[in-house]
Formats: sequence, structure tokens, C-alpha cells
Amino acid sequence: MNKALIVLAAIVTLALSACVGGRLLLSADRAQFPVSLSPGIHSPQGKLLSSADYDSVGVFSRNYESWSLGWSLIPLTPLQKDISDDLNAAIREAGGDAAVNLKVSVGIGNLNRLLAFSMLALLPVTPSVHRVRVTADIVRIRE
Repeated sequence: MNKALIVLAAIVTLALSACVGGRLLLSADRAQFPVSLSPGIHSPQGKLLSSADYDSVGVFSRNYESWSLGWSLIPLTPLQKDISDDLNAAIREAGGDAAVNLKVSVGIGNLNRLLAFSMLALLPVTPSVHRVRVTADIVRIRE
């Protein structure tokens, strides 16, 4: 019975070692164009527009990383990321008027996957990385 308990404790410890944290606060406070999480946007006159009122002219897609130590207690990269400049440039470059269907997804890096199978993730000096992917459809409003 003691061997089984030791094996169970080792498995639980390894599983918990993959529990590293990450934080990144995204904003688009300086966006010069409308940005929406849904397919709906407001026209310059304030009218709610649907996908029937605009054409897709491009796709916004950027990856950002968040690095930390001590299970996210010690950030190695800034905790806040304003994506306004990236959005503004992409919308301008595509000749668009807005970004719709903005999506944010988070994944772990290969370093985190590797650490999940080692005891090193239990140490607070082990870095962790989280990859944040932001995508959106760039649209031009029909006249």
C-alpha cells in the first residue's frame, strides 16, 4: 500500500507542476477605429451595422507573449499590452473602417510543456511563458 501511495503522490506532484500561471491585460484604448468582439459595429452616425452592411477586407492576427517567474508572481514582461498601434496599422493597411469578431486565445509555450514532465516547474525560479493570439476581421463599411 505504501508503494501505491508514493506513486500516486508522485503523479499528483507531476500534474501540479504544470500549473504555472500567466497574466496579460490586453487593451485597445487608443484604437482609432471601432473594434468589436461581435459581428456588429456602429457606423459613424451611431447606427448599428451587421455583416450585411460591410465587406471583409483583411484579417488582423498577432501573437504576444507573457513571461513570468514564481508561478506568475514575478512578471518578466509588462503585465499590460495595448494593441491599439497594431490594430490601427493593420486596419489602415487593409483600407478598412473597423475590426469585428475580435478573438483572444491563450496557450502555453513549449517550455511549459517540457516543464510539465519534470520536477523543475515546482521551483519558483523556473520561467513560464504564455502565448496570446489576437485575431479579428477587418471590414470596410458599404456606402
